[in-house]
Amino acid sequence: MTRFVSVFALGLLTATSGSVGAQSLDDSDAAAASARALIDMCAATGDSSDAIKARIFCHGFLTGTLQFHNALVSGGDFRPIACPSAGVTRAEAARALAEWGSGRSDLEQISAVEGLARAAQAKWPCG
Repeated sequence: MTRFVSVFALGLLTATSGSVGAQSLDDSDAAAASARALIDMCAATGDSSDAIKARIFCHGFLTGTLQFHNALVSGGDFRPIACPSAGVTRAEAARALAEWGSGRSDLEQISAVEGLARAAQAKWPCG
């Protein structure tokens, strides 16, 4: 798992300093550095340009992470992190992330991609 998450993080996450919330999103925010920032972006509501940008970033991050995961797994060198019985929508993945993160106090110390991987593993464990 450590090897997978490390490769996952290296391939997908460009760390930024600090948390990026929907209310403070601007062009300098290249990526969600923490699980907390990604959860906040995925939970953004409303029609403001910041909320729309946050949701678009969230959906892109979730889609890219899933595609990268599937590419690694299809190569045969990596086991899947999660094993849902059917395809998972971005909304379902975002809900799983929010549920996993609910009540946790360590979300700032967990990278966005690792948080997503842990959430998916908790929601759809492999037998």
